[in-house]
Formats: sequence, structure tokens, C-alpha cells
Amino acid sequence: MNEATTIPMTRAERLILEKIVALEKKIEDINDRRNAEGIEEISLNKAAKLLHRHPSFVIQLVDKRKLRALKYRDKGEVRYRFRLSDVRAYQEQRSVANEQEFEPIPTSAEVLHNVDNKMRDDNA
Repeated sequence: MNEATTIPMTRAERLILEKIVALEKKIEDINDRRNAEGIEEISLNKAAKLLHRHPSFVIQLVDKRKLRALKYRDKGEVRYRFRLSDVRAYQEQRSVANEQEFEPIPTSAEVLHNVDNKMRDDNA
């Protein structure tokens, strides 16, 4: 069949097709918004695994307001849910902070040079 050839449709069929296309576009927009907003939620244990930390440490982050969480009660127990995007943002923030916090490890030659200079200063 030639690409230019169209199948004849009734007015009702064309309206249905237009509505289907519009609904598919709305669904795509909703999914794009969900992905952009990062509404996927994860448990405390999954957040702890992603952060390579113990769950009690993650709770401390929540208490110190360094990590956002939804806190609720379930059968008398306190439970936490985290947006995956919030956990990822915290990871990114920490990796940037870690790069800025730590100085490069000196080589053994630099250490020896510093010790030698210190000994000279002490003897002077």
C-alpha cells in the first residue's frame, strides 16, 4: 500500500481517532510530569541501601531536615517514605560536598618532605 493512500473513514471514526490521539498525548504529558517531579516513592530500607547507610542514619537525616520524607503511622509504628528524586538529590549534594571537604591525600614524598622541614624547624 502506498503511504499517500488513506483509508476512508466516517466522521464518527475520525472523531474517535482524534480523541484517542488527544488522550495518548495527555497520558504522555502526565508521565513526563511524573518523571520530572520524581514522585516515585521508596521505603526507608531502600533509601538506606541507595545511600549506603544504616536506616537509623537515614532517620537522623530526616530529623535534622537534611532529607525530606513522608512520615506516617501504620498500626502504631512510625514509617517513612521517600521520593526517589529527593534521595538522588541528597546523593548529588553529598558527592559535591565531599569533593569540596577533602583535600587530596599527599604522596609519600610530600609527607617525607614535610617531616624533614618540621625536623629542621625544630632543630633551628
